[in-house]
Amino acid sequence: MKALKEAAPRRKRAQGIEEIPVLAYLASRYLKYGSLDNARVLYTLLVSLKPRKLNYRAALGYACFKSGRAEEALAHLETAFKGRKELSGWETMLLGRTLKANGMNDESQALVRRFLEARFLEARVPDKKETT
Repeated sequence: MKALKEAAPRRKRAQGIEEIPVLAYLASRYLKYGSLDNARVLYTLLVSLKPRKLNYRAALGYACFKSGRAEEALAHLETAFKGRKELSGWETMLLGRTLKANGMNDESQALVRRFLEARFLEARVPDKKETT
């Protein structure tokens, strides 16, 4: 008679850190296609799992802003962008809109003005290679 084969031990199901990319993808799909509460919940989870990953916090701020939670959005965006010398265009506009939604019109205008002035000055300075 043939010997019975021993069952191979089952692999444990991945939990925790290995599932973060899946959660991030799902949260981004929820955010893109309008399920804002689900996106906000998943981004909150991602921020708690990876607090140093500032992209998740910025996305959480965006999800809060889109779902009408302007104060919460401002707190998350300020944390995500804290210490950064220069913001990209979309980051500036998102933070500016969030400031405006919180009634901080002067701060919003000043932020956008600084961004535009920096871009205008950057475009106006000729390269050293062009002048020689």
